Amino acid sequence: MNKTLKMIAGLIIAVVIVASAFGASTLLNLEPSVQPSAQPTQIPTMQSTATPTNTASSEPSAQITSTPLPTSSGVPTTPSNTAEPTNSPTSTAATTSTPTSTPNPTIQPPKQITYVDAEGQSVTVTTPVTRIASLNSGITELICAIGAQDKLVGRSAGCLYPPSVKEVTIVGDSARTPNLELLLEQEPEILFADTMISSQGELLQKIKDAGILVIIEQPGNFSRLPNLVTYLGNILNEQEKAAEIVNYITYYVDLVHTQIATLSEDQKPIVYFEMSFPWRSTPANSVREQYLIETGGINLNAGSSGSTVTPEFVASANPAIIVRMISSDSHVVSDFESIWNEIMGRSQLKTTDAIKNSKVYIYDSSIFTGLRYPIGVLTWAKWFHPDLFSDIDINFIHQELNQKFYGLPLEGVYIYP
Repeated sequence: MNKTLKMIAGLIIAVVIVASAFGASTLLNLEPSVQPSAQPTQIPTMQSTATPTNTASSEPSAQITSTPLPTSSGVPTTPSNTAEPTNSPTSTAATTSTPTSTPNPTIQPPKQITYVDAEGQSVTVTTPVTRIASLNSGITELICAIGAQDKLVGRSAGCLYPPSVKEVTIVGDSARTPNLELLLEQEPEILFADTMISSQGELLQKIKDAGILVIIEQPGNFSRLPNLVTYLGNILNEQEKAAEIVNYITYYVDLVHTQIATLSEDQKPIVYFEMSFPWRSTPANSVREQYLIETGGINLNAGSSGSTVTPEFVASANPAIIVRMISSDSHVVSDFESIWNEIMGRSQLKTTDAIKNSKVYIYDSSIFTGLRYPIGVLTWAKWFHPDLFSDIDINFIHQELNQKFYGLPLEGVYIYP
């Protein structure tokens, strides 16, 4: 009996042992369904030293999306990614976490530019220039056309275009009569003037002694005009607009030169050019004689060094064309008509071809200076050689110029008829 009980007990113990072993084995082979979610909640101790002290959370997700703070040198400090999960796209994290820095503006160092003006003076200017004055309407128009009117602090009374320039302080009636006191009050760095200022020796020296650079130019002289525009662009930091103006002017001047290049002297008309006063013409080697040459005309007064002519001399030369210059501030047609009627009624000229054929033309002086120079050249060329320039619409080009460089429609009369 006892033996039987011992055998049963041993069998039970054996079953228990086997069952225990089987259960342990099963437990050890279970899939760890919840284990990964708990694992990343702690950063390994060995990696914690690489985590920046300014990171508020030690969780990997916070490190991936955080924006690195820039150091004092401006270079961003990127958090260590050694504690990041291996399935995190490090390239994405780097892209989203890199701050966009704003570069500091580049300050151009001062630059010195030397320019030789129409009087042969060598003038060195330190750029950038921020305050200028102009005593010539052609130069004033150029300054405004290149986009630098905000730097214009003084003008002459005759500088009236564009209309907005009338708000600028007047510092003299003209280059011949600058007002020293008013000029000094405006504190310009540079004064631009035409050659009339050269006659004011003592006053001119006082302006220079006050520390104002004086540049004397001829904006109505094409041999100087492109360089003047380029120079204005350089000192006023408007190089692109200046280049555009030079290209525009040069295109039309070259067009005229090309058209008249093959004309013989017999094909060119004799022109009596009259200044703003009767019997005052343009002498040999003058700027306006150059206008005549450039546009295919012959100067009636080419053999003289003086500007005064007699009615008998003009009549005997029998001009085919008469051109009269006026300066009209209002640009109303009556200003032109009155001069045209006066010339047509001169008894001394009634036998000339110009009067017989009504070839008398009036123009405003502004179309031969500065930005408008090509309008003057085209106008005279068409007056002298209408067949060569029949396809040229002067008014259309003048309108285009005004709109292109001033953003304004052309108003008033500049040529007649």
